[in-house]
Amino acid sequence: MEAKIGQAEAMKAAKQVILAAVRGGRGEYHLTYEPKRKLPVADFMRPQGRFRHCFAPGGEWMLEEAQAWVDKKWEKLLAKCR
Repeated sequence: MEAKIGQAEAMKAAKQVILAAVRGGRGEYHLTYEPKRKLPVADFMRPQGRFRHCFAPGGEWMLEEAQAWVDKKWEKLLAKCR
């Protein structure tokens, strides 16, 4: 049950940030929602069977790469909102 709540929270946060990022037709970015705590991308991926290989021994690099990609995209979005 706890994993489902975590996944739902992660999906809600991701959707709100993406949907709220662009406002108007002027190309301005405004962040209207910022999560109180960033959840690791692994929390979102773990319940999904299609990412099972990432959690197998030797797959840690894929989780690290995915987290780095998300962090980079998040920082770029924050920079556009400033």
